[in-house]
Amino acid sequence: MILKGEMRWLKKNKLIMLIAMLMAVVVPANAQFKNLKNIKTKVAKVVKKELKPLMLNYKITKVCYNPLKSLNTVGLNIDFYGNNPNKIGVSLDRIEFDLYINKKHASKF
Repeated sequence: MILKGEMRWLKKNKLIMLIAMLMAVVVPANAQFKNLKNIKTKVAKVVKKELKPLMLNYKITKVCYNPLKSLNTVGLNIDFYGNNPNKIGVSLDRIEFDLYINKKHASKF
């Protein structure tokens, strides 16, 4: 049979155990966040030091215009080429560009 005094003692112990468990979880988490900030600054410095600029150029190789077929249609073959001096691979996903006619914006592709 549990007495009232023992019940109070059990409740106090549960509270103490809960506080101890929370402190055990929170204190290392704060230390890890501080460590992450230090790592972030170190990585940023290394990236600035090691990363070289990527060169991407283009050349228009063929212009297809046939006014007899269609007055408002032009076909362009654009070759993109680049030089990546970094160890990290880069892939070209898509290209967007604006078309200007007589210095006025005509369309976005």
